[in-house]
Amino acid sequence: PTRRGAATRARSVANIVLQHGPQAFGLPPVLKVCVGPGGLDSRISVSLTGGRAEDGGLPEICAAGTSYTATWSSSSICRGAATKGTLHIQEFEPMPFSVAHTEQGHTYVQTKGKWRYTMLSAPEWEWRDHTSKKPTEGWAADTEVQGAHYADKAPIVRVHVRAATEIELKRFLQARAMREAEADDDYDTLHAQVTKAKLAGVERADIERAEERLKELRRMGMHVSEGADKETLKRMMVWDSVTRTRPQSRDNWPCGACSDCPCNVEVNCGEVLEIVPNSVQEYLAD
Repeated sequence: PTRRGAATRARSVANIVLQHGPQAFGLPPVLKVCVGPGGLDSRISVSLTGGRAEDGGLPEICAAGTSYTATWSSSSICRGAATKGTLHIQEFEPMPFSVAHTEQGHTYVQTKGKWRYTMLSAPEWEWRDHTSKKPTEGWAADTEVQGAHYADKAPIVRVHVRAATEIELKRFLQARAMREAEADDDYDTLHAQVTKAKLAGVERADIERAEERLKELRRMGMHVSEGADKETLKRMMVWDSVTRTRPQSRDNWPCGACSDCPCNVEVNCGEVLEIVPNSVQEYLAD
């Protein structure tokens, strides 16, 4: 066969794949995404490495109360050890995931070791401005991955979008405030946000990252406020620098608030406290 004939056949095979889909040649599925039935309308998309959506994938808007399913097929006969991708949900940060096809691959959502993860989102909040109103509602997306090592079955990523609970909203807002405080060089503000984050139940990994930033600021000397360094305090704590206010007069003048003011009584006997036995018991008995 000639080189020109081989190239022509290759183009013909590619055209057939595009026209009839990967299932015509038995390309194995690599991922199935199941959405809903959620409590909110949402825009959900998936970017996948080495995969192609069948039948157009998910709709542009996944309506609340309705379930949707989309399958991605491999772009080659061999699926490989794992397929990695990113889940995009409107109003949420992109979430990486991986689905394993063999024992050498990894299955997780967000980070390795997690098969379930809840993404949170809420409107912007100027937490540094005390007059700014705190958001009262937010959104949550529950995600779960289920692996499948069989060639004719695809791993499943389930997505459920709903309204966030009050505790979830508080945790998310505090985590975001702490993350924004990490970008500044204000040690006191970050220290306060870390303390609040611990009370709000922010994930331990986020708190440890903020604590490392606190250690870095301490090494930079940012934990000492202006005017509170050791040398300044040493100069100020000198006894000879203490100023004294001398009274203008030692004469005592009667108080003019009223004619019978107790301040003008030389000897005040005060109040008389009398303890009567069993008086409390008699009062309670009545």
